[in-house]
Amino acid sequence: MSKAAKQSPIAYLGLFVAFFALYAREHQKILKAGHAEPVKEAPVPLPVMASQKIQDLSKTFQEDSLFQVRADGLRADYRLESVDVAFYGDEVYGEGAFAIRETWYTAMDRLAELIKPYLKRGLKIEVIGYTDIGSLKERRPSDYGESDYALSFARAEWVARFLERRALIPIKERVKITGAGAVKAGRKVEFRFTFDKG
Repeated sequence: MSKAAKQSPIAYLGLFVAFFALYAREHQKILKAGHAEPVKEAPVPLPVMASQKIQDLSKTFQEDSLFQVRADGLRADYRLESVDVAFYGDEVYGEGAFAIRETWYTAMDRLAELIKPYLKRGLKIEVIGYTDIGSLKERRPSDYGESDYALSFARAEWVARFLERRALIPIKERVKITGAGAVKAGRKVEFRFTFDKG
């Protein structure tokens, strides 16, 4: 058998592969021609998202004298999805007490004034109370209940009632009250401000 005859099957196979590739490419062109590309719709403008509202609230706090002066007992943390404000420590709470010291009423009143305009924009408030894990008086059974959770809840509830009483903030609709129990350096109450989506 000649050398050319031996190579002929390989040559035929190469021709077949080339023909099939050409056929597949032309077939794709025909399919595309018969099916128009879907029309891409223009994006619908979205409402001001919660993140923008958080930025606005953060700016309001940062520009107010309440937060411009660094003071022991008051701290604000600015996050992507919330603004957290804490009233903490011996300056704010007596050991085992559920009500803040009267000297902090003015600061609490000012905080209420700052947040009131944001209620119409969907502001949600969570008030979280804590007790100090390092204090026996904070953790033992007391007038507030049989555990540190009871005292931590009492702290959060007292602050929520303060907002309702002094600033007429509707706590049933807008405020969630949480007792978080005992944590390290936990003699405090924390506000977590977030917004409804959209």
